[in-house]
Amino acid sequence: MIVEYNLEHRDDPKRRQHILNRSHKFTEALVQMIRAGVDRGEFHPRLRVVAIARFLINAQDGWAVQMAVTGSTDKDILKEYGQAIGFFLRESLGFQ
Repeated sequence: MIVEYNLEHRDDPKRRQHILNRSHKFTEALVQMIRAGVDRGEFHPRLRVVAIARFLINAQDGWAVQMAVTGSTDKDILKEYGQAIGFFLRESLGFQ
């Protein structure tokens, strides 16, 4: 999402509201998905569900920005990123 948010427009109320709406939409979708797993007994969160969702979105945004800025398509970086996200999800959601 942040990739869409150009800092040059950060003071534009309409652009700011747009990104806030998209952020809320994506966060809420992830929260609902995680809660469905909790309800089925698949997940045992160690953090607030909304914190897990927000961190996951922010990590993905940061990775996308880094890859766009550096132009990197290094497969090792992609693999490590996937491993790091997997570790975070296993630990934060309490599953193996």
